[in-house]
Amino acid sequence: MDSTRETRPRVRAAAGARAGYTLMEVLAASFILVVAFGTAMSVFVVSMRTAAIARRRVQAVNDARALLEELTSCSWFDNRLEYGKHKIDNNGGYWTVTPNPHVKEAKDVHVVIEWRDEVLGGKKQSLSMWMCVARAMHTHLITDPPFPGELPKPPPTSTPPKPVSSTTSTSVTPRCATPWINPRTGYYGGDVTVTMGCGTSGAVLHYTTDGSYPTEASPVYGGAFVVTPYCVVRARAYKPGYNCSYVTTRVYKRFGWDRVNT
Repeated sequence: MDSTRETRPRVRAAAGARAGYTLMEVLAASFILVVAFGTAMSVFVVSMRTAAIARRRVQAVNDARALLEELTSCSWFDNRLEYGKHKIDNNGGYWTVTPNPHVKEAKDVHVVIEWRDEVLGGKKQSLSMWMCVARAMHTHLITDPPFPGELPKPPPTSTPPKPVSSTTSTSVTPRCATPWINPRTGYYGGDVTVTMGCGTSGAVLHYTTDGSYPTEASPVYGGAFVVTPYCVVRARAYKPGYNCSYVTTRVYKRFGWDRVNT
């Protein structure tokens, strides 16, 4: 009986000694936890940077698509479809218009969106989209006369043209300036407040919100108004003694299925 009583305290003491940890074991466990935490934080930071870069690129894709829609819906003779290079309003890139080498009366529109990615230390990034715009796509050719430079040239003749008398005077009817519409074409989460104006003093702006082309019978712009996406707003300026302006178009869409998901 005495030996049994003496053995039990020794067993408890040995079990208590095994329940503790040595200093090396504690340090090793702490090192493992620190490494695991650091790895998790690195993965989190990398994933956040990647997501930020992807979101900015998706935004560029949507901006390019919206601009292409705006350009393809404006008048064939709109100054934004003139051949050459055009800067985007917010200085975030440009678009170029060139003749299509394969299709007659068609223009190639090449949109380039540029931005500086802060996540990449301000490195310049760019994205481009291209679309062919054919004159046959535009249904308003009856109302919009062509530019003088686009009129067909007469065939050459062997007889020289008759000199124009000095008493003959030629007058050219001026054209109203192309209206501006704010905000720009794009995707919006709710109602959009639209404002517009014209650089020709005294010109009257007529507009539509159903995608049709404005005439003098269309509503007269009297101040800012609100539209609900999806909506196509067009405006044209009129003034007595002037040719009507070219049409300005803005396309407002709501965030939805037709937008690249962020």
